[in-house]
Amino acid sequence: EDKFPPMMIMKKDGASLYATRDLATDKYRLAKYGPDVLIVNEVGAEQTLQFRQLFEIEKLLGWVKDGQRVHVKHGLYRFQDKKMSTRKGNVVWLEDVFTEAFTRVKKQAQERIGDESIWQIAIGALKWNDLKRGSEQNVVFDWDEIINLQGNSGPYLQYTYVRCLSVLQKATGLA
Repeated sequence: EDKFPPMMIMKKDGASLYATRDLATDKYRLAKYGPDVLIVNEVGAEQTLQFRQLFEIEKLLGWVKDGQRVHVKHGLYRFQDKKMSTRKGNVVWLEDVFTEAFTRVKKQAQERIGDESIWQIAIGALKWNDLKRGSEQNVVFDWDEIINLQGNSGPYLQYTYVRCLSVLQKATGLA
């Protein structure tokens, strides 16, 4: 016996809505994992209204209770002048990001450090660019900000850390 009644929500042209697919997915999850499962959706903050509506529909259907559905929001990666879109081919691929970060750090380092240190600085710059803001905020992809050697950037934070270690070593006579 199916305790979840079949339902379909469609557009006039017969295409399904996001809500249709979300309801079908949650119906499956509830049937597979049981009625007390916690369902978490980690998607963009711009989907907040859609998920509030979906959660209310599922409560009205008797599928879930308060607190059983969670929307973990995140911001989007953007260019300064437009939104990134894989469908439009308007993206930066991760491998290209790593290569470009390495190239930019190497250029700024002017060959004073080795490739291993350059990779550490480049990866640190990319990580800090993600971590320095709240997860719900959009991230504007800006190389000048990411690789900046001053202010709130990964390379500057790493430089400050190394300088602090140097001061501590000198103060304790370990240098």
